[in-house]
Amino acid sequence: MPDQAAILDFCVNQLSTMLEVDADTISPSDTFLGIGLDSAMLVHFIISVEDELNLELYPSVADDYPVLEDFCRFVASQRERA
Repeated sequence: MPDQAAILDFCVNQLSTMLEVDADTISPSDTFLGIGLDSAMLVHFIISVEDELNLELYPSVADDYPVLEDFCRFVASQRERA
């Protein structure tokens, strides 16, 4: 079961691929909007997290956790419950 750090690494790599930027330019304290994700990209990103972790997230999760680090903390807590 991946821990929060592993989930953060996965998310940073996914986002860097989607945005075509170096992973080093994405900080855990960044917001999804701040790094340039639009709503369609955000949905795609959340689906990739769900698929990777075999987890179902609710559609507004990024609204509730708009900072990458907070999002990853929440996802890790959901993995622990599963």
